[in-house]
Amino acid sequence: VETPRETEAPILPLAREAITHIAIERPERPALELALRDDGGWWLQSPVTAVISEYRIHTLLDLAASRPVSRFSLQDRDATAYGLENSAIRITYNHSWSLTFGHRAPLEQTRYVRLGDEAYLLNDLHFYILTSPFATFIDQRPLAGVGALRTLALPTLTLHNEAGKWRTEPPSELDADTMARLSSAW
Repeated sequence: VETPRETEAPILPLAREAITHIAIERPERPALELALRDDGGWWLQSPVTAVISEYRIHTLLDLAASRPVSRFSLQDRDATAYGLENSAIRITYNHSWSLTFGHRAPLEQTRYVRLGDEAYLLNDLHFYILTSPFATFIDQRPLAGVGALRTLALPTLTLHNEAGKWRTEPPSELDADTMARLSSAW
């Protein structure tokens, strides 16, 4: 199966770095509110407060930069035919830019998305993430959001971070990349 090619400019005129707030409205599930904190980390603010999974936030930021496969005006068309009238799923960036998700296109792996009076066909990569339970947005690392890890004590090994460089006690054969991956899992 071939994925349709993206040809247009990004759907939103927002630079990834300019996005500081994301709200997701969805039926029969709690609305989600995400915000960029002063420390540069993304947090879920509603329905609970928690650190957001990096994968999830990158996916939502990628959605804002998605390049449509095609687009058309809804001014002379029935938006309900595309599932875009009073749609159940809506994502809003920075309290201003709302994307409304409609039906999946019948012959392509794309979905109708509304922005103002325009309908776009986007590769259907984001819809199912938007509809997933809110717990899947939460970073699953045990110590997520508590700051930089300085020491990690394991049963047979202790890792120490000194000025951004990891060392082990007792000395071991672990390379720097392995130590960094191990510490980032926490």
